[in-house]
Amino acid sequence: PNTVGVFNAANGFTTIPYPFGYDKVRRGGIAYCSQTGVVLAQCQPLEDRAYPISKMCDVGNKCDVNEVDLLNYLADDPETEVVAMHLEDVKDGRSFMDAARRLVARKPLLIFKPARSEAGARASASHTGSLAVNDRIYDTAIRQTGAIRVNTWQEYWDIPKVFAYQPLSTGNRVAIISHSGGAGVVATDVAVESGLAIARYSDATLDKLAKLSPRLARNPIDLGPPLSLTDDPMSLQEEVISTVLNDVNVDCATIVLYAGVMAPIEYILEMFTRLERRVSKPMTVWFYGTRLSLIEDISRQLEGLGVPTYTDQETAVKALGALARYSEFKRGIE
Repeated sequence: PNTVGVFNAANGFTTIPYPFGYDKVRRGGIAYCSQTGVVLAQCQPLEDRAYPISKMCDVGNKCDVNEVDLLNYLADDPETEVVAMHLEDVKDGRSFMDAARRLVARKPLLIFKPARSEAGARASASHTGSLAVNDRIYDTAIRQTGAIRVNTWQEYWDIPKVFAYQPLSTGNRVAIISHSGGAGVVATDVAVESGLAIARYSDATLDKLAKLSPRLARNPIDLGPPLSLTDDPMSLQEEVISTVLNDVNVDCATIVLYAGVMAPIEYILEMFTRLERRVSKPMTVWFYGTRLSLIEDISRQLEGLGVPTYTDQETAVKALGALARYSEFKRGIE
């Protein structure tokens, strides 16, 4: 009861009674599970956002199939590389933790557990019959399994993309490259709050950046002023990003770029194609600009190359923090 069913992107199978939008879902490695049908294709712009999906499931009130069944199934599912799960309650805490540990040993698990407040718990009880439990208990249990807790729908949808598209991180040292000094400051705060360390570039990298422009020899890097003073801004941008990504002291990077007439889509796609061939370090990208349609277009095309893009800067940085935490956990159990 209170569920709209399941969807398998591998073969198009669905039990959902609202069968529109599912033929446009992009096949990929993310399994989205929830206790609400709002995450499914009849409710979300999945074609426009092009999330790479393997499975989708709404367990509703969980009278027969619950989160433990899903975790055990998806742990063995070859189509699934990362699992995002929205839960209002857990039926059997011990079984849930056992199943979560089993899955996390193989692939990342991100959990969105709302009803953190007393009022939220009452709303959840009326929605799915969930029993109120102190949120600190859930938080501790999730952390002990190695799963990563996310706090918003935006994070639930978007953070899994970094796991589906990018390699695991060798550490937590992040480079921040932006067209805007203000955006670099915001990214720095979020990075530290997400468990990332602001990378200290090697002397060789600092020397090379300083030769390009004295303003570039820092982290975060503000590309804006140097780009406005050069005759070839696109080449300078690529050289800076490539130099930083190749630094031995950098484990990952978050990049903020302008999308508009001064930044041709074709060039940006070609630049990232070259970068992906040269460097195998995780990166996330946030585009800003004056036309939403242009931002969405270039974001979709860039994700087609395997580079995760984000609709807000904070989530782009948090995704790298989640990747670094899971990478550290995975190294600890191998």
